[in-house]
Amino acid sequence: MARIPTAPLNAAIAAALVPATTYYLSLHSADPGTTGASELSGGGYTRQAIVFGAASGGAVASNAVITVPNAGSVAATYIGVWTAVSAGTYMAGAAMGSSVTAASIQFASGAVTFTAS
Repeated sequence: MARIPTAPLNAAIAAALVPATTYYLSLHSADPGTTGASELSGGGYTRQAIVFGAASGGAVASNAVITVPNAGSVAATYIGVWTAVSAGTYMAGAAMGSSVTAASIQFASGAVTFTAS
């Protein structure tokens, strides 16, 4: 197993999700894979702005509370990060801790994290 020091891990994750850059958080009903597939739509759903803080410990974390309107009747099971509020480039995705079906989903500051490994 390779061991990479923290400084290069910080550089790697900061190159992928640049701190202080505005991205857009999406909700997905299934694994978005590498393309951003299965994004929710309709019912007032829209991607919401997300900004990551400085890389630390090989990870970046959101730096503000984010509330994403949901279609309400669709279970969100994954999140995604995009370069634009619509269309744009899909940057990353991850499973949520649990499935959520609600009119809106709130993520606490620091709750959305991505780690280089």
